[in-house]
Amino acid sequence: MLHESNNHLSVATKGKQIITYLISLWLKERGEEQKKEDAKPYTKAPKIQRLVTPLRLQRRRHLRSLKRRRIERQKEQKSEFEALLAKRVAEKKAKVAAIKAAHHKVSA
Repeated sequence: MLHESNNHLSVATKGKQIITYLISLWLKERGEEQKKEDAKPYTKAPKIQRLVTPLRLQRRRHLRSLKRRRIERQKEQKSEFEALLAKRVAEKKAKVAAIKAAHHKVSA
């Protein structure tokens, strides 16, 4: 059986026939042939394109690195936005405080 362990391929490597490593199920009957007594057995195996190959592992690594970069960029953008938001809130508070102070001087 093919499986991924420690980011490398255990069986399917360059030069080996992948088909020889497929797990296949021997089935006795098929669809309408169930009625026949001398029905030929047939095998069922997974599609080859679903196997773990070096190219597939490389693609997975690449997608993971893109995801990591995207997450880091989002964190940076979030921190920048929060800093900008805090600055604007502080400015607004200062403005409101100045207006209140001006009203107190006028009324007093």
